[in-house]
Amino acid sequence: MQLAREVCLVLLDRGHYTGQVIKQLLQDPDCGPLCYAAVAALLKKAGHPASSAVAQRGLGRLSAELFDRDVSILLRGTSGDWLREMIAAVASLTHAERDAVAAHLTPPRFGQLFLQAHAIGRRAADENLPPHEAAYRVSHASLQDWLEAETVRSKPRG
Repeated sequence: MQLAREVCLVLLDRGHYTGQVIKQLLQDPDCGPLCYAAVAALLKKAGHPASSAVAQRGLGRLSAELFDRDVSILLRGTSGDWLREMIAAVASLTHAERDAVAAHLTPPRFGQLFLQAHAIGRRAADENLPPHEAAYRVSHASLQDWLEAETVRSKPRG
C-alpha cells in the first residue's frame, strides 16, 4: 500500500519523500518478491540505476512463502474482495471470450495481465486452490523471468 500511494504521489509530482519510502520498503523484512518487483519497475520507469539491484533482491526472495505474504496483503479487506471477485469473473469467461477481450486491451501489458488473471482464476477453480496459491503457481515463472531479465538488462556493460 505504501508503494501504491507513493506511485500516485510521484505521478502528481508530489513525491518529496519517495527516496525515503523506497529505502524503508527495501529494509522491511516483510517485503517479498512482488514488492521488490514493483519497486524495481517504478525505479526502471524513473530511469534509476538501482532498479537492477532491487530486481536482484526480489529474485533472491522469490519463494512461495514470501509471495504468499505479499499476495495476502493484496487480498485483505474491501480491495481484496474486489480483486478476488474480479479474478473469478475473468475466470468465468470462455477461452474465446478471454482472447477477444485481451486482444482489445492496450497497452499489450494489460492484455497479458488479463490473461494471467484468467489463468489464476481457472487454476484456483479447477484445482480447488486458494487464490494466493494459484497466483504463485501461475505467475512464478513469469515473475522469475522478469526479475532475471531486469538484473541483466540494467547492469552496465563492461
